[in-house]
Amino acid sequence: MDAACAVKHSVVASPLGQIRISGCQQGLHEIKLPAAGPPEAPARPEPPGRPAETVKPLTECAAWLHAYFQEPAALRELPLPALHHPVFLQDSFTGQVLRKLLEAVKFGEVVSYQQLAALAGHPKAARAVGSAMRSNPGL
Repeated sequence: MDAACAVKHSVVASPLGQIRISGCQQGLHEIKLPAAGPPEAPARPEPPGRPAETVKPLTECAAWLHAYFQEPAALRELPLPALHHPVFLQDSFTGQVLRKLLEAVKFGEVVSYQQLAALAGHPKAARAVGSAMRSNPGL
């Protein structure tokens, strides 16, 4: 993230517990799931807050998470929020693989590291893709 980012934070209630999201006007920085184990108290997802309280990528992410837990069929209608995490911004193998994953693999699809390597233009780099996925910022 660059110094120009005015990072905002938000919390989204979910059946998993409180999901913490952060981002700036340029896109999401992080989605942090609750700690492993059962949620502190089962929470019913709430619709996103007022747009004036947050930046557009956080509002879009909150709406997407709400739909994911409450109305999965509505997901196809919602835009994916922009991403603004350093790993997506750098011109590296990891960044290339993660961008290809977002671009080519649709929600709910499963691909192997070998398939993702081929999609990224490196069909023999399945192990390197596995290492790249370890760097996935959790978005």
